[in-house]
Amino acid sequence: MKYISTTLQETKEIAYKLVEELKNKNTKFILFNGQMGAGKTTLIKFIAEALGETSVVTSPTFNIMKVYDKFVHIDAYKISGTLEEYEDYFEDKLVFIEWSKNLDEEFEDSLMIEASMNEKNEHIYDIK
Repeated sequence: MKYISTTLQETKEIAYKLVEELKNKNTKFILFNGQMGAGKTTLIKFIAEALGETSVVTSPTFNIMKVYDKFVHIDAYKISGTLEEYEDYFEDKLVFIEWSKNLDEEFEDSLMIEASMNEKNEHIYDIK
């Protein structure tokens, strides 16, 4: 499924649709990839809101991982190898991984979101 967003409101609507779809699936991992500035973290913030997360969601770029009530958010930009050392935090939570292509592991029960921008500065979310 491919979505195009030109506003924050449209990105928010995409996030809410995605959360509705997740209710009928056994998805554990949502993998985000794409160029910097393509809207990965913004989409995650809106997904968190749709899940009912009440904490302020920020990028874990410098911390690598942030744990919230509803999910775990990992920025794998600076990670290579696996997430084995973080797995204890994954139990009973969704796991959002930005830059998942940097990792040497495959994730079962996952959804892949490729974020990009086109020449019109529209955000494109290709969800597989």
